[in-house]
Amino acid sequence: MTFVDRSAFAVRALAWLALVLGVTAGELVHGQDQDRLRLTTGVDVVGKIVDISPNGIDVEDRSGVRKFPIDGIREVRFSGEPDTFRNARGMLARKDGAGALEELKQTEPSDVESAGPQIQGEMKFLQAAATARKALLTGEGLPAAQKAMTDYLAAYPRTHNLYAAQELLGDILGRLGKFNDAVAAYDVLDKGPPSVEIRAATLKARLLYQQQKYAEALREYDAAAKVDVKAAGNAGIRAKAEADLGRARCLTRLGKPGDAISAVQGLLRSADAADSDILGRAYNALGDAQRTAGDKDKDALIAYLTVDIVHSSVPDDHAEALYNLVELWEKTNNPERARDARQELETTYPDSPWSKKLKPAKPS
Repeated sequence: MTFVDRSAFAVRALAWLALVLGVTAGELVHGQDQDRLRLTTGVDVVGKIVDISPNGIDVEDRSGVRKFPIDGIREVRFSGEPDTFRNARGMLARKDGAGALEELKQTEPSDVESAGPQIQGEMKFLQAAATARKALLTGEGLPAAQKAMTDYLAAYPRTHNLYAAQELLGDILGRLGKFNDAVAAYDVLDKGPPSVEIRAATLKARLLYQQQKYAEALREYDAAAKVDVKAAGNAGIRAKAEADLGRARCLTRLGKPGDAISAVQGLLRSADAADSDILGRAYNALGDAQRTAGDKDKDALIAYLTVDIVHSSVPDDHAEALYNLVELWEKTNNPERARDARQELETTYPDSPWSKKLKPAKPS
């Protein structure tokens, strides 16, 4: 094939791919100059964002203006935003606030100052969210994190980040012991689509669980299960799974580990095998119930090892699994494995509450 033939073939291939994806050939080459939505289905939508609200985003592309509900959007990338934004979002998805802050420090101030208000607002959200995540992990700097999030919400009341910001604010208030204020922060999510409404009930239930009000938390999780999620698609399925896992945790604490085991096993059978976020939490909940049952330590080891080896992408879930592995390896007379798990937990997650919860190592 000659150079001219290859060039013509490349042009035809590009045009064909553009037709399949529903974009222009120019968008394929210059997609970085467009706004971009990454949907929860994995599809990217490229075009110009023409309207933003807490419940959705409107994008204009070659087919006209299309509306996308907020719970169907995984990530928003604005035209001209610094590359550090994308990296910081990835770290925030893994709840790595410290890493996100370090990434954002590499952003050239001039890149943000010369950009439009959307990018300036996004920078403020990412900084506030990263500050919140770091404070929630370490327990330090919580008042400053609360102020950062409150200031952001006051400045951007119609942001597409509203529900994520309100959730982080509620989490911070809960850690500060301001439980009524935390509930008020979560209440804002009740105004969202069904999957976000389920999330609100789940968060309020989790707050009760943290206060060891397990029966009340269970009732809140049951309320979440009654929300109609048929129209919410993948987002609704995911929100329902979160509520089911919280419900299982409550059943374990209420002395019904058998019911909890059955509930989690049912969820595992229907879960997406690639969703390590949900699966990590599910196997931790399963291990918790199995440990509580009293005669299933070997089963619990398998559950926690599954998190450690297969579903370790979320730091807090991985840290929880490692903590339990330390205790179970010691209980089953495997001191070397206990030592390895302890070392990984203390080295990889030194600021985690699970590291701080560890009992001193037994003398060898």
